Amino acid sequence: MEGVELGQHYRETLRVLGQQGGMLGLIFEKAQNKIQHPAKLRQLIVELIGKENWSAMSADVKGDAYEGLLERNAQDVKGGAGQYFTPRAVIDAIIACSSGARISRCVAARTAPVT
Repeated sequence: MEGVELGQHYRETLRVLGQQGGMLGLIFEKAQNKIQHPAKLRQLIVELIGKENWSAMSADVKGDAYEGLLERNAQDVKGGAGQYFTPRAVIDAIIACSSGARISRCVAARTAPVT
């Protein structure tokens, strides 16, 4: 599939996925094709995404890729995903502060009066 036909097929695929039930439908509900050039869309699908063996990858790799996309989108778009997305660095800091005796030090450091 090439050119305009590929773009139409991709848009239709996004529309059908958005009509699915459950989490899949929620993810794709308002999905849009932002790639205007059919050659770039083909390169993305066939050469970049299509060459990966996604089912052989660990969930961590796929999760990291998804987090990266969310973070990039949150930086590119004012509002939207940015108001719901918590960057990995913030999550890691929260986890580090909430482990055992460290929590009292973290809380104390953040509530100390400013002089």
